[in-house]
This record gives sequence, structure tokens and C-alpha cells, in this order.
Amino acid sequence: MRKITFILLLALSFGLTSCDWFHREELPTDVVLVYFAANNNLHYQVSADLEEIKKGWLPATGADSQIYLVYEDCGGDPALKRLSRDEKGKTVEEIVISYPQGTDSSTKETLAQVLADAEKAYPADTRGLVLWSHGSGFLPSGYYSSPTDPVIEDRFLMKSFGYDKITRNEIEIQDVRAALEKYHFRFLALDACLMGSIEVAYELRNVCDYILASPTESLDEGFPYEEMNDKFFDSANTETAIVECARIFYDYYFEKSSSGTIAVYKTSEIGGLTLVSKELFAKYNSEFLRMDRTKVQPFYRDGRAFFYDFGSTMEQLTSDQEYRQFMNALNNFVIYKAATANFLEIKIKSYSGIATYIPRAEYVNLNAYYRTLAWNSATGLVR
Repeated sequence: MRKITFILLLALSFGLTSCDWFHREELPTDVVLVYFAANNNLHYQVSADLEEIKKGWLPATGADSQIYLVYEDCGGDPALKRLSRDEKGKTVEEIVISYPQGTDSSTKETLAQVLADAEKAYPADTRGLVLWSHGSGFLPSGYYSSPTDPVIEDRFLMKSFGYDKITRNEIEIQDVRAALEKYHFRFLALDACLMGSIEVAYELRNVCDYILASPTESLDEGFPYEEMNDKFFDSANTETAIVECARIFYDYYFEKSSSGTIAVYKTSEIGGLTLVSKELFAKYNSEFLRMDRTKVQPFYRDGRAFFYDFGSTMEQLTSDQEYRQFMNALNNFVIYKAATANFLEIKIKSYSGIATYIPRAEYVNLNAYYRTLAWNSATGLVR
């Protein structure tokens, strides 16, 4: 009896050990993709930012739990690449998929295809996404560079997300959302101008947990990737890591040029801001058209009066108690914000970390488009 018991225990012991040995729990796969849509006048900056990425921390070559992907389209043959660092410290660059020359990266179809290709090559448990290009926030395609309503036109600028110099296509914010909504991202970092607005954040609220963006334009150097890389992959502490990315951004531009604005939005907290905004918009709706916009903090240049500080806007309209209620909700959503004293020629006197549109009666076409945005459907800003 003792012999049989010993053999059974030995067998059970071996079974547990061999099971643990052959079926080790695999680490979850975290994939971060940087999408460079640069077939435009920013193409020269891609190589500099890629060099920054390569100088920074990279996952180990052959590691399955951390995958760093870069989609690069700057006028040549677009390609999806994997970046890693081998045991000797050398950067390894592998082409995952090459795309035909002339591929237009400024369409929702191409963005969706690249995301699908990345997912097929490296099925992810968690994801991070950086969208890199021009940006014009919530504005419709072509509106920033060629407004169809009367505005002050000092000069025309090509500022739109993913502007392609050949096709002149741009990706509107609803189409960005449509391309992304099949997946969910730990963070969405928008390395583009004017993307830190409530309209953009609300449109993307269901596709990511955190958004990193600038409510003003951003300088062409973009994110300081060398210092951010490792933070992108801190999947266990995403909130802390993305806030640290924002601090890195602010410190970099404060030291270099004293021109930079940045903020982090926690999408799970947008509901409270939506409710209080809806109530206040209903009460003060007609006041928006009559308000003195010169007293509101602007985030725009060159007469493109489509972007104002959200907190400053509501301060001009509401009572002290209403404003405190609004700011409590806003600060739950905007979990980090930082701005230099000036952004180029714009003096930053008031900074809540997020931009909004202030309706104007003469912007007939823009108001019609604005009514199609999810934020307007939820809050009724433009009637």
C-alpha cells in the first residue's frame, strides 16, 4: 500500500511539474503603432522622428510580448515595419508589409487596412496608437486651408489630419473613429496640430482609455520620442505613463522654444462633462452668438477662429457656481494639462487644457457640418 501511494504521489508530482513546464503562462502581447501619414510638406521630419525612436528604448528582438510598429508613408513606398533592439544594442528594422507606391495614407480605408494588417501580423491583447501628421481638429476636410465661410484670411495653411499632397485627401474625425472602432487602445496619442478639442475627444471616447493631444498647433518636431518610447509600453500603468509623456513633452518645449501646449484626457470621465455641458448649453445657447470672443482665450492663429479654450469660454457665460460645477467635471476629464506662457504669438493667459468651437452665425457651412458631430448630438451646442 505504501509503494502504490508513493508511485501515485510521484506521478502526480511529475504531472504538475511537466504541465507547468510545457504550458507556461504567456505574457500578454502589447502592440504600439506609430502611423506616419507624411506624403505632404512634413515629409522631411519623418526621418528625424524615426531616428529619435531608434535612439530610445525598443523591445528586444524576438520578444513576443512587446511589439513596436511604424507605418511610414513620406512619398516613397509605404511600409509597415517592426522595430526592435538586438542583444548587441543594434536597432533591427524588419518590413512586415510593403504597400504599393501611391498608396493614399490619408483615407480611412488605408488607416483601417494598416491597423488590420498589424493585428493580423501581431494579434494584440493591448494596444497603443500614435497618429502623426498635420491636424485641424474637428474641422471638415479642406476647411482649414480653404474655408467656405467668410473668415479673416491672412494666409492659407495646409493643416489637416493626414493631408496628402497628391490626392489632397484628408481624414475627417468621424472617419478616424470609424477606422479605429474595431479595436480598443490603451492610449491614443495625436502628434498633430489642434487635436486637443472636446469635439475630437468625444468622437474618439469609445476607442481608447486616454488621449494625449495639443489644443493649439504643435511645432513640426512633434513628440520627443526618444524619451517617450518606454512609457508607451507601460501597459500596467497606462495613466501614469501617458501623463509622464505629457510632462516630457512640456519640459522639452519649455526648454527648447517656450512654445507648447499639451493635455491628457481620461475618456471614462467624459460623461460628467457632457451632462453639465448639455445643461449649460441649453441655458446659454443664444449667448454664444452674442458673446465677446475677444475676452476668451484663443488657441488659433492666422484668423482661423475655430478653437477657443473651453474653460475660458464657459467662464464668460456662466455664474460662479455654474462655472465651478463645470470646471469640476472638466478637471475630472482633463487629468493633466500644461502650457508655456506663449505659443508662438499667442499669449496663454487661461488654460483649461482643451479647446472648443464657439458658434458664429456667419459660419453657415461650418455650423451645418458641426451638427453632424457626436459632441453636438449629445450636447446641442449648435441648434
